[in-house]
Amino acid sequence: MRCQHHLYASRFFFYGLCAMLSLPLIAQENNRPCLSPHDRSVLQAHIDQRRTMLRTVAAVKRPQFRIPLDCHDNDDCFAITNYVDHESAAPGNLRDYQGGTRTYDTQSGYNHSGTDFLLWPFAWQQMRDETVTVVAAAAGVIVEKRDGSSDMNCQTGNSNGSWNAVAVEHSDGSMAWYGHLKKDGLTQKAVGEWVRQGEFIGYPGSSGSSTAPHLHFEVIDALGNLIDPFAGVGNPTTATSWWQKQPDYDQPELLRLMTHFDPPKIGCHDRETVNELEHFQPGMTVIVGAYLRDQRGDQVLDFRVRRPDGSLLQRWDNQLAVDYQAVTFWYWHLPLPVDAPSGVWQVEVDFLGETHYDHFSVGDLDRPTLRQFELTDEAGTPGGPITVSWQCDNATEVRIHGDPRRFAPSDSVVLQPLSTQELTLEANGPGGSLRQAFQLAVPAGAPRLIAHITRPNAGFFTRFAVLNSSDHDQPCRLEPYRADGSAAEPFSFTVPAGVTLNYDQSEWFGDEDIAHCRIVAPPELVVTTAYAAADNGSPAFVGESNTLAAQWRLFPGDWSQVWDGLALVNPQDQAVQVEIELIRADGVVDATVQPADLAQVPANGKVLIVLEDFGWRPQTGDAVVVRATAPIALLALRGDREGSRFLWQNLALAEQP
Repeated sequence: MRCQHHLYASRFFFYGLCAMLSLPLIAQENNRPCLSPHDRSVLQAHIDQRRTMLRTVAAVKRPQFRIPLDCHDNDDCFAITNYVDHESAAPGNLRDYQGGTRTYDTQSGYNHSGTDFLLWPFAWQQMRDETVTVVAAAAGVIVEKRDGSSDMNCQTGNSNGSWNAVAVEHSDGSMAWYGHLKKDGLTQKAVGEWVRQGEFIGYPGSSGSSTAPHLHFEVIDALGNLIDPFAGVGNPTTATSWWQKQPDYDQPELLRLMTHFDPPKIGCHDRETVNELEHFQPGMTVIVGAYLRDQRGDQVLDFRVRRPDGSLLQRWDNQLAVDYQAVTFWYWHLPLPVDAPSGVWQVEVDFLGETHYDHFSVGDLDRPTLRQFELTDEAGTPGGPITVSWQCDNATEVRIHGDPRRFAPSDSVVLQPLSTQELTLEANGPGGSLRQAFQLAVPAGAPRLIAHITRPNAGFFTRFAVLNSSDHDQPCRLEPYRADGSAAEPFSFTVPAGVTLNYDQSEWFGDEDIAHCRIVAPPELVVTTAYAAADNGSPAFVGESNTLAAQWRLFPGDWSQVWDGLALVNPQDQAVQVEIELIRADGVVDATVQPADLAQVPANGKVLIVLEDFGWRPQTGDAVVVRATAPIALLALRGDREGSRFLWQNLALAEQP
C-alpha cells in the first residue's frame, strides 16, 4: 500500500465466524455452536411434532431458494462469512462446499451447519434502524417460532445457546431455519400459517450464541438430514444447487464508500461508532472510508479526490497484504487546506472495472437546485426500461423514494416499472433538501393471464415455470383472483437473468382457492403452466393466455374416450354474458345453452365448464362455439376417461363474431 503526501491510511480486517466476531477477536477453537446440542434437540422435537400435525400432501419438487435478506438502505448490505463445514473430524478440520476453509468447527465437535450472512459494514446500526429484513428463501408453512431472547450478544456460548428463530417447512418436507433474529421483530404470522417466498420473516439480530447481528440460514431435508444448498466439489449433501441462481463463492464488492469526521470504529454495540459526515469546512480533516466484502490480495483499489471544478487533489491506491478477507474496511485521513474552495467534492474509487463515487461538501452552500431533469419516452410495456437522469447543484447525495440505492448529484438510473408510478427524487446537501415529483407512465397493454388454476386438493395440481430469456434480472407481479372475481393480494418477485424458476401452486397461493391470475411483466418473461392429476399423471403444458376474443371455436373429442373442459375468464371490469353452441359438421346449430353461471360472469371472474354436462353427443366434424358479449379468455383442456391421468390442451381458435 502506498500513501501520498500527508495522506494517512490504516486498515482493519474483520474475520467472521458463525457467531460473527466483533472486537476483541476470538479464536475459532473457543467458539461454541450457534445453538447448543440440548437446545437443538428440544427445538427439533417441537418441529417434528408440528410437522406431523401440519403436513398435508407433500410435493416431490424441492424449493428454489432466493437470498434470504433484503437491503433497504444500500445496494448490498451483507457478506457471507461462513458456509457449512463438511469435514466431520473436529476441531481444526474444515471443508466448505468448494473444498475451501470458509467455515469453522469447535473443540466440542460442532461443525458449522448453516450459512452466515453478516450485516456489513455497520451491523449494529443496520440492526437498530431495521434497514435489513430477513425474508423467506422459499414458500412454506411456519412450524416453529422462538422469541424473547436478548439480541445484543457480543460473545459466543451465552444464554445457553437460546436464540430467536423461525422455522419454515417447504412443500417437499424440507425445512429452513432463520436464526439469531432480533427480539420482538419476528413475523406476526403464527405457527401453521403459510408464507410466500420473499415474505417478511424478521430482522437480523445477535440473539443466542452470537457476537454481531447476522442471519444463520440452515436447511434440513424431510428425513432430518442437513443440506448445504450450495452445490460444489466439497458438498456431499446435494449434487445440484438449491438456489434459483447460486451466488458465486467469492462476491467481491465495494459495499459502501463514505466520509467521516473521525475514524469509524467496529465493535460490539457499545463500541460501534460510525462518525459519518458529509458536510465539512475548510481546514477540517475528511476521513474517507471504504467497506468491502470478499476482498482478495490481487484486487487493487484506485482512489481519487477531486475539487468542485474537477481538478485532482489526491490519488492513491491500495490492496490487501494477504490473499483474502471476507470483510474489510479502510480509512484515510485527508486534511483540507484552509483555503479549500467551497462546493461539492468527489471521491472516486476504481475497483474490478467499476468506478464508485461519493460526495462531500466544503463550506456553506445554498439549498440544492435541479439544473436538469429528464425522462426517456414512456415504457412501451410493463417492465420496460425508463431512464431517469438529473443534474443537481449543491447536493451531496440523491435518493429516489422506495429505492435503496444512493446516487450522485449528476447521475442517471434505469427503472423498470410494472405500472404507472408516482415517485420522488430527493437531493440532499448542507443547505437543505430538494424534492422533485415525477411520474413513470406505463400502458396497461393486453392482459396476460394464467387462465386456470386448479382447486386445492381436488385431484389435480398446477405448476408454473417462469422463464427469463434476457441477460438481466426482470421483475414480475402476479394479480390473483378467485372465481367470483374478488382479488387476492398481489405479489412481486424477480427472476434472475437466463433462469427458469419452477413453482408449485402452493408456493404462490398456499391453500387459497385462486381461480386465475394476471401476469404483469416485461415480454422477456414467459410463463408456462403444467396441469396434472395428483397421482403423477402425464401433465398438459399450457402457455400463458394473451388472446381475448368475443367468439371462440373448438372441436370436441369422442366423449366415450375423453372429456372436454373449458375455463372461461372475464378480464373486463364489468360482467359479461356467455352462451355455448354445438354446431354440426354441416353448419347447423344443434343446440344453444346458457347455464346460470354463464348468464352473468362477474368482472374478473372465471367459470369452469365440462361440455358433456349439457347432454350432447358430438360427431366427427362437429364444433363448439363460445360467444360472449365482450372479449374473454378461453382455455380448453382434454383428459382421458381412465382416471383422467393424462391431460392435454385442445385447440381453441379466436374468431371474429
